[in-house]
Amino acid sequence: MDLLPSTSKGAEMQYPQDSSVMLKMLNTDCLYTIFSYLNVRELIGIEGVCHRFKEIAEMIYKTYRDLNFDQIYREKRIEKEDVMKIARRVGPNVETITITRCPLPMNRGDVFKLIYKHCRNLNKIILYRFSFHSAIVPDITNAFRNLTVAVLANCDLTDDTLMALLPMHQIEVLSVTHNLRMKGTFLAKLEKIKDIDLSHCKKIDVQMFTDFCVNSPQLQSLNIIKSQSIIRNCLYTIAEKLTNLESLYISDFFQADESSYLVLADLPNMKRLELYNPFDMEHPERARKVNLLEKFLLAVSAHNRLEHLDISETIITDDVKSALANLNKLKILKMADVSHLNDRTLARLSCFNTLQELHVSRSDISVRGLMRVIKLSPLIRYIDMAHCKKFSEEFDEEHIKRILGYLKGRPHVLTIEVDDMNFPPEDFDHMVPLYHPRLKIVYEEEDNFFSYLEDSAESCDSSSNEDFSDDDAMDTDDD
Repeated sequence: MDLLPSTSKGAEMQYPQDSSVMLKMLNTDCLYTIFSYLNVRELIGIEGVCHRFKEIAEMIYKTYRDLNFDQIYREKRIEKEDVMKIARRVGPNVETITITRCPLPMNRGDVFKLIYKHCRNLNKIILYRFSFHSAIVPDITNAFRNLTVAVLANCDLTDDTLMALLPMHQIEVLSVTHNLRMKGTFLAKLEKIKDIDLSHCKKIDVQMFTDFCVNSPQLQSLNIIKSQSIIRNCLYTIAEKLTNLESLYISDFFQADESSYLVLADLPNMKRLELYNPFDMEHPERARKVNLLEKFLLAVSAHNRLEHLDISETIITDDVKSALANLNKLKILKMADVSHLNDRTLARLSCFNTLQELHVSRSDISVRGLMRVIKLSPLIRYIDMAHCKKFSEEFDEEHIKRILGYLKGRPHVLTIEVDDMNFPPEDFDHMVPLYHPRLKIVYEEEDNFFSYLEDSAESCDSSSNEDFSDDDAMDTDDD
C-alpha cells in the first residue's frame, strides 16, 4: 500500500485505512505536538505501543519541571506503582515537587526515597504533614542541596531538623506554618530570605525573631498569623527594621496594644495586607478588636499603597467602608464571609479602574451589585459569588446577556464562581456554556483536601508499616 494519498486528476483523495500507516505518515514533530497534550499517566500508557512512541514520550518527559502529585491524585486515584513510574520518568528533570502525605499509597520512607533517588535537581519543595525520621535526613539533605524555596507545612519540625534538611544560607522563600515545636534558632541561618511564613508557630523566641528582623532588612513578605509571641512583643521591631516589607499577614488584634498595630500602617512599601481576624460574637474582646481593626485599616488606607487586601471573616463597619473608599489602587480584594457586606459596600469602592479579582462569597451581594462591579471594572477577571443567596435568587439569562454586553471589546475572559447548591447545573447550564469566549461560569470546588489529610493522618500511619530502609521496594522494574 502506498503511504501517500492518491492525487490523480479527477479522482477523490484516497487515504490509507490502516491507522498504523496513518501514524507513519506523521513526522516526529507532529507526534510530539499531539502527545504534548497528554498527561503523564497517558504518556506512560502509549510507551508500550511502539519504540517510536516511547522515544517521543521520553522527549516530553524531559520538559517536565513541576511534579504535583496532589494534582495527579485529584485527576484519578494513584497507586504506588503509578507513583514510581512517574517519578522515574520525570523526576530527574523536575525543579518543583508537591506532595501531601496521605493521598500517596506509600509509607513515609518510600516517599522520601522517591525524592532522593529520582528528584535530584529540585529548587522548590511543597510538603504537607510529613515527619522526618533522623535516618532519612542525610539522603534527603543531598536531594535538597539546590533548594531556594521550601514549604514544609505541619511537618512536626524542630529547629535542628530543619537546619539539617535545608541549605539555610541560600533559602529565599520559607514556610514552616503549623510547626508547633519551632523556637527560632534557624532564623539566624537565613542569609538570603525574602519571604517567610511563621504562622501558627506559637513558640518562636522573641529575641531570636528580633535579631532576625535586625539582620534581614531585605525581607519582602512576612506571615505571623496566630504567632502570638511575635505579635505581643515585636510589632515595633517589624515596623522599624523591615521597611522593605511588601506583604504582611497578621491576626489577633487583642494580643497587642493599639499603638503597636498602628505603627505597622506606616510601612513604606506595603502593597499586600491580609488581616486574619475572625470574630466570635460572644467574645468579650470583640468590640475592642472591631475598633482596632477599623483604626488600623483607616491608617493603612491613608497611604493608599495597597494592591491586594484580604479582610475575609471580619465585619463591615462605617470606618471599614471609609477605608475601602480610600484604596483606589486595589487589584485583588477578598471579603469572603464578611458580616454586613452588601451592595452599598461595593458602591463605596474607588478601585474599579484597577480591580482584577473580587471575592465576596457568603455575602448579601445581589445581582445589582455584581452588575455594577462588572460594568465599572474594565480589568475584572474573576468574581467569587459562591453562596450569595440574594444573587442566586435573582440571576437569570437576561443578566448574562447584559454581562456579555459589558465584556464586549475586553481582551480577557471573566470567570464567575458559583456553588452548585444555589445554582444546580441542570437548571443553569442552559443559560451559558461553561466555556464562553468572554464569560466562564465555574462551580465552587468543595476542597476538603487538607481536612481529609488531617483526619486521615493516623490511619495512614497505622496502615503503612513497611520498613523504609528496604531499597528493593523502590527499584521494581516497571517497563
